[in-house]
Amino acid sequence: MTLKDNITPSVLQAAVGLLQPYAPDLSPRSLVAALKAYGAAPAPAAPADGKPQKPLTRKEVADLLSCSLQTVNRYMNQGKLRRIVLTPKSVRICPDSVEKLLNGDTGKGDE
Repeated sequence: MTLKDNITPSVLQAAVGLLQPYAPDLSPRSLVAALKAYGAAPAPAAPADGKPQKPLTRKEVADLLSCSLQTVNRYMNQGKLRRIVLTPKSVRICPDSVEKLLNGDTGKGDE
């Protein structure tokens, strides 16, 4: 995020006025400092230790995707999520396929 240095005082004052019920100590200067600090913060990255992530349950995936278990089953049947069969009644889902789905990559070729 880039922050322009030419934010008018009236815009800053309006933003502070809207946020002050939630942050009583907020001032225009602290708001600009917080915005600049937020923009400079690095995005969280995947684990750098190289360890594989643990397979996820259907419930965990449903919570991550904010959908139902039936939708998770449908995504597995459509090939959007890769299933890991542990036993005939126990299934886990590959975390990489969940990440791809969250990023908008369904694994299917867009033609």
